[in-house]
Amino acid sequence: MKNNSIKIYIDGLEITKRDGANYPDIQSSFPLTLGALANDYPVAKFNGAMDDFQIFNRVLTDSEIKALSKERE
Repeated sequence: MKNNSIKIYIDGLEITKRDGANYPDIQSSFPLTLGALANDYPVAKFNGAMDDFQIFNRVLTDSEIKALSKERE
């Protein structure tokens, strides 16, 4: 996330981008939920598989993302 923007990539390709969103700061004490909307009871569950999911503590460049994708091939 940079400048209140977030991008999501799959296999090195940007699949979505949201600008101007008011995302809260991510705190390490918050639980992380993947594949569902997380409240007291997770809803909208993801039905599928995730492989090589990564979160970075900085914004990656497009070249870094493409290089990481090629490493996984």
